[in-house]
Amino acid sequence: MPFSIRIGLFTSLLLSVSVLQADQLFIPGMQAQQVTYTDLQGNKLIFRTQRGDLSEREIERISHISVDGEPAFNDAELALIKDEKDKAIDGYTKTIRSTSKPWLKYFAARRLLTAIGDNPRFDARVVAYLALLERNPDEALAYKPELPPKGNRQLDVAINDVETMLKQPGLGIAQQVALYTFLLDLNRRKGDETAVISTLERLAKVADVAGNLPEIREQLAAARVAQAKLALEQKKYTEAVRLIQENRTSLNDPRLQSDALYILASAARSTADPSDKNALKDAALQFMRVVAHFGDMEGKPNVPASLLATAEILEQLNEKEDAIRLYQQILNEFPNDPVARTADSRLKQISTQG
Repeated sequence: MPFSIRIGLFTSLLLSVSVLQADQLFIPGMQAQQVTYTDLQGNKLIFRTQRGDLSEREIERISHISVDGEPAFNDAELALIKDEKDKAIDGYTKTIRSTSKPWLKYFAARRLLTAIGDNPRFDARVVAYLALLERNPDEALAYKPELPPKGNRQLDVAINDVETMLKQPGLGIAQQVALYTFLLDLNRRKGDETAVISTLERLAKVADVAGNLPEIREQLAAARVAQAKLALEQKKYTEAVRLIQENRTSLNDPRLQSDALYILASAARSTADPSDKNALKDAALQFMRVVAHFGDMEGKPNVPASLLATAEILEQLNEKEDAIRLYQQILNEFPNDPVARTADSRLKQISTQG
């Protein structure tokens, strides 16, 4: 075969391969176009034509596209056309997780949401949400997934996906806040209190950078008080006191302040030497501070329990008349509170003692 013919055949082969591997744009009623995709801006797909001209096309006017080197995406596009939704969801999800093309990840996320429709698949919704968040936090806000029930394995997968994205360099403040907020929701639904505290702390650091995000600090303060309550229940009194003392300046909500004072008073009572009258009186005084500060507040948080604790300490100190007065106050003011039963029982016990 002459050399010139061999060169001609080789050139033809290269051209045919390049055509097969090129990006393709499919518009209803038109022949497929060979293009090179460059970006997705808003609702417009940006590409270069074979002549090298930069052009754009609204997504609504596109039937589907084919992208060189992205078989999962190409299969998903064809599946979506055929209304094979599950296959399309899997293909778009795989594309988002694997592609190195930022514009395609964003495009696939938009397509994935279309494929999902009313499908309750939490895993796919998380993938789409995170891909949108990476590109456009404002747009992503409308697609934040509803969480599945506690115990769902997909919660762990979602947590891992969020943590992976948080490691990406160059994330903006809005993206970080959205990610940590979502992570907080996931850990709460999972019931992982340790992870909730950790996430709140990380979110608080981002809030410091972002400026004033008081709602984050309030959530962290509430979590700390909850942690102190747990420590108190576990008889870790030093730990309970430490948690309250270290976070006192963040306790702006009156109910949290009431909880904090009650925890401190309870710890003081539990650690007091029964023979140390001064220590017992100090604990009683701390309980009465709760009554004094929150007795007029709606719901009177911790007030009945504080009155009961004070009365029991007064009994312990052999100050029975004052104890009886407080027990009666509980029965008069809080007859339906669980502590009223204890107060009534103590009054009957005292009366039998004479």
